[in-house]
Amino acid sequence: MIWAILCVAALTLSTVGTGLIVFKFCKNWNVRASSARWLFTAFFTYLFITSVARLVYFVWLTIAVNKRKPFSDYDDLNKKSVMTTELYRLGTSAVLKLIQKQNGWITAVILIGDTAHFGVSIWIGALVYELSKLVALSMDRGEKHERAKIRLYSWIGHSSIAAFLVVQVVLAITFSGYSTYAYSLLLAVYVAQIFVLVYMVIVVIMLKIERSKLRKRSRTFCGFSSLPTAQMDYARICVIRLSIPVFVSDPIRGTDT
Repeated sequence: MIWAILCVAALTLSTVGTGLIVFKFCKNWNVRASSARWLFTAFFTYLFITSVARLVYFVWLTIAVNKRKPFSDYDDLNKKSVMTTELYRLGTSAVLKLIQKQNGWITAVILIGDTAHFGVSIWIGALVYELSKLVALSMDRGEKHERAKIRLYSWIGHSSIAAFLVVQVVLAITFSGYSTYAYSLLLAVYVAQIFVLVYMVIVVIMLKIERSKLRKRSRTFCGFSSLPTAQMDYARICVIRLSIPVFVSDPIRGTDT
């Protein structure tokens, strides 16, 4: 039971933390002033939705497992030590092991979590691309062009997320709940996140090389006063690179991602 408490506590902290970040962004920032700000807000908003959905799912799973008859001949999950680390390795696939019919609402919670998790991958990729362009070009598009860029990111991102959700819903209707096919889509999201992480590392390395070149050309101390905006965006990318293993990885899956 201690593992369940620790996991719920970690997810609760993640939910509260990301929720506070989104609140601070919306309160202190003019989110639509730049596409970078808007992407930051979208990223943490979807991360918050993911955390909430996973927290609800895991609380339900813990209660459901404790209520079942132990060692049922028809329940694969109860033949294992479900309250140890094996439970966390199963993640959302644990629901596939339960012989009981899935509740419609918990299926919806899982689908929302998977879709939001896919959205996190979309926004972090777009954010790294946008910040890399800002640093490389040191550009200021102006308010009109920034809003146009936001509309473009919003349309592409939300269209992709909506398409993912439609596929998930169709699979849920076809197979009367969460299925192995839907779970395979989640695994595909993890693969996409690996590519995003590799892309992020490549971008940071390239920007670091570019920054070194600019530093040599500048006569100011360490080159910071010549490109303050670029340096700030570079720092933001470094923060994202360092935080993505913590924030983006699905906390429910533990080490089995």
